[in-house]
Amino acid sequence: MSWVVIQSNRWLKEKEPFDLLRSYIYIQAQGQKNRGHFETDVLFLASQWTVTEQKVVKYLNELQEEDMITFEKQDRYVIIDVVNFEEYPVPSHQKPIARRKKTMLRTIKGKTPISNFDRDQNMAVWTWRMITRLVGESNLTLNSASLEDWADDIRKIIDLDGRTKEDYRDIVIWALSDEFWATVIRSPSGIRKGFDKMLDKKNRVFVPEEKKETAPKGVWQNQ
Repeated sequence: MSWVVIQSNRWLKEKEPFDLLRSYIYIQAQGQKNRGHFETDVLFLASQWTVTEQKVVKYLNELQEEDMITFEKQDRYVIIDVVNFEEYPVPSHQKPIARRKKTMLRTIKGKTPISNFDRDQNMAVWTWRMITRLVGESNLTLNSASLEDWADDIRKIIDLDGRTKEDYRDIVIWALSDEFWATVIRSPSGIRKGFDKMLDKKNRVFVPEEKKETAPKGVWQNQ
């Protein structure tokens, strides 16, 4: 756990652009009166942080991706909440950087689909088990893989990159049977980076009908 000690708010008003950490500390300081809740507008933050409005939105997105805040933006108005603010009953001048506890994929038991998991979480568990079956759980990347990180990368593949669940399933199965990609793929982020290259190679290689692999049944049937 990292700790930041705030001795005074005076230094927050220095006329120089804020970085990501100073922006987070500013949000914490402003939210102390309302238990981590802070409502303002982008233009005001830009003037306080001496950065552009675009940079303010960029910082807010990065802090949200790191699970340090959540925020809702409507035009220029923003509502910000510090994640886990109430879990740290320490003096106001000493606030820890809040990080959500993550679930290690190696600790998850039971058959998929797991009823209380969403689409991306179930796909993350399936992916981890498929790769682990090939290389073993002792692999450092697999041993330290978290459900939240893998599910988020899978969400990006489907929701941002426009792939389907079937596209993802098929490319994972193919990659783990390919002589080269089976030695490379160790996480959804790696799958995302190499998706187009894998798809191109897959489409250039003829696979006899009787040798095509199929995904385990019932993987994401809860969706």
